[in-house]
Amino acid sequence: MIEQRIVSMMAADATIAAAVGQRISPVVLRQDTALPSLVYRRLAADPEYTLAGRAGWRAVTLQIACWALEYADARALAEAVRELLDGYSETSGVGSIRFISVADGADEYVSELDAYGCICNLTIEYDDEAATL
Repeated sequence: MIEQRIVSMMAADATIAAAVGQRISPVVLRQDTALPSLVYRRLAADPEYTLAGRAGWRAVTLQIACWALEYADARALAEAVRELLDGYSETSGVGSIRFISVADGADEYVSELDAYGCICNLTIEYDDEAATL
């Protein structure tokens, strides 16, 4: 799954790993999760087409929420995610990632957790013929 590839990339990055360790989880921030942490979720996944039919690649939109107790820490984590992933591409290998673009999303605050979230929206184009979802 493309999500696991993105999680692996973030977990291997020294800056992100120093901040969150292994606290990267899917879909929801649980109340007992230590902060800072990252939460990812898929927003959309669409195969691409040309006039001749299926193009052989897919565009996926993922959202990465960067959570911390202080807003500045959540913003710094979002910046680290952007620096790692924005403009990333790999042109060889199974399931090649053609391109990743990262855009800022809305900032959030959850009063029950007294936590701030900064959102990164990723658009990932990758080879669909070799990759599995």
